[in-house]
Amino acid sequence: MNNKTTIEIKLPRTLAALPGIMMCEKENSASENIHFKYIFFNDHTAAMSDLLKGRVDLLMTGFTEGLRAFFDGAPLQHMAAFNWGIYVVVTSDPAMKSLRDLADRRATVLVPSAGSPVDLQFRCILRKSGFRESIKIEHAALADTFRLLKEKSVLAAVVPEPLASQLASKNNLQIMSRLSDLWETTTGADRRSPQVSLFAKNSFVEKDPEIAELILRRLREATKSCAHLPEEQRGYFSELFNLNEVTFTSAMKNVIFEFPDAFHSEKMISQYLRQINVFPDIDLSAFLHSADTKTAIGL
Repeated sequence: MNNKTTIEIKLPRTLAALPGIMMCEKENSASENIHFKYIFFNDHTAAMSDLLKGRVDLLMTGFTEGLRAFFDGAPLQHMAAFNWGIYVVVTSDPAMKSLRDLADRRATVLVPSAGSPVDLQFRCILRKSGFRESIKIEHAALADTFRLLKEKSVLAAVVPEPLASQLASKNNLQIMSRLSDLWETTTGADRRSPQVSLFAKNSFVEKDPEIAELILRRLREATKSCAHLPEEQRGYFSELFNLNEVTFTSAMKNVIFEFPDAFHSEKMISQYLRQINVFPDIDLSAFLHSADTKTAIGL
């Protein structure tokens, strides 16, 4: 067969996209008659709509973005969790070293839109740490967040990488803490929590299970590669994200890439959902990709 199957995937414009980019750019073996095409997006809601309307085949987006769509009845599968940390708290005041410092100042912290994955997680962190009443959460688009931080109109914001390190390097701002570290210290849970995952419609997986498994194999390999990027790839991705290599390297230290087997992935996801307590009684077996579960338990 000469015609290649084209798979289109939408990726966020953050470092969480790296495994997706690597998966798409990997050369096919002789037996793989498939072409991957990736497209960056800025609007998570619009990207999810594109997936559900069949305009793209795959989507990398926030874990709870996908879970919320599934909870609302979307015919969606969680294919894999591979990014377990990407947000950091950036502050305009270097004296801010902890949540306690922010609470003492009755600070406002900007996070993305209400109900977004990081909004749910940061609210949980404040609740568990006892600072829910003394630290105020407000929501702002990233462009407004950057402006308000640079103007020192707000003390802090929760920002994904590489934007956080880019802000810190160019605008005399400070990275106060990784969100993953705050999550661990305030909840006692594993510092890894599902941030960005791969999603597909049920019909896509059911139409060609072999392609679905090829995608998972590629993503697993790409995720592992992200932990040990050779110098030439660091230069390539720095240029792709309009960063210098020093900033790119700093940003990568705040990102957690891991592709656990399905058993451990489900365990960490379940622990996370118990902590945020937003999706009660959800049936994860209907949401998580079953083929990967079979692989993980040796079936």
